[in-house]
Amino acid sequence: MTDSRTDSDALQLLLDGRLDPVTRTAVEQRLRDDVGYRAQFAALRALRETLRATQRAALPADLWSRIEGNLTEETGHNAPEAAPGKLLARGGWRQWRLAALVLLCFVPAALIVQRMAGRAVVTVPVAVDDVTRATSEYDAGRLPLEQLGVAPAALQAHFRARGLQFDARVLDLQMMGYTLVGGRRHEIGGQPSALFVYQGPAGERLLCQMFVADLQSVSRGAERREHSGITFYVHRRGPITAVFWAEGEVLCALSSTADAESVIALAMAKAMA
Repeated sequence: MTDSRTDSDALQLLLDGRLDPVTRTAVEQRLRDDVGYRAQFAALRALRETLRATQRAALPADLWSRIEGNLTEETGHNAPEAAPGKLLARGGWRQWRLAALVLLCFVPAALIVQRMAGRAVVTVPVAVDDVTRATSEYDAGRLPLEQLGVAPAALQAHFRARGLQFDARVLDLQMMGYTLVGGRRHEIGGQPSALFVYQGPAGERLLCQMFVADLQSVSRGAERREHSGITFYVHRRGPITAVFWAEGEVLCALSSTADAESVIALAMAKAMA
């Protein structure tokens, strides 16, 4: 068992994509097995997202000097000059925890991973950012699928075998002209998700992700649509359109760089299927 500083450093390197394959496999296995470690990962990831968000927020001018002052008091050394978003890369577990305590005094709580009903709830901007990031990574060939060319039922069985505690509804969309490419167990805000990909008749690719969260967590900054009694929240991030809707306690997201209205229409059709 490693100490908390080593644990934190490993998680930071994982978020940076700088772990070697062997260590990455070990860390990912521990995340699957260790609830506390997953919570630590979720908190660290949420803090990073919050730091990015604060780059555009109107925070007190002396906020970062206060953080540095806390780090100096804790460590007994002068803290290095740090801009928002770079602080975590320079410190370990104790440093980023202190930074978090200061940030929590100023950053809206809706930007942090919260706890409700005994389980983690993924909140903005984590869910939207993670969904759109996965879309970009898959399109760039950096997000391999664990299962390829399988039937929907087989992919659902794969998700159960990979430890997902909810039913991932994988539909056959052949009648709509979309072929199921495959899927993988993924993560949204440090929580497990089912990710699967469809390809359309013109080669367009659509990512569907399912994870446990509240629909209102993705409402901020979204365009709201209503269809057949179902509420959809639409986010546009550059060329990517991401549409969110709820199926019970499971949040569904359909994202793609295809035509925005086509993505929205397909999400509505999928939700009704």
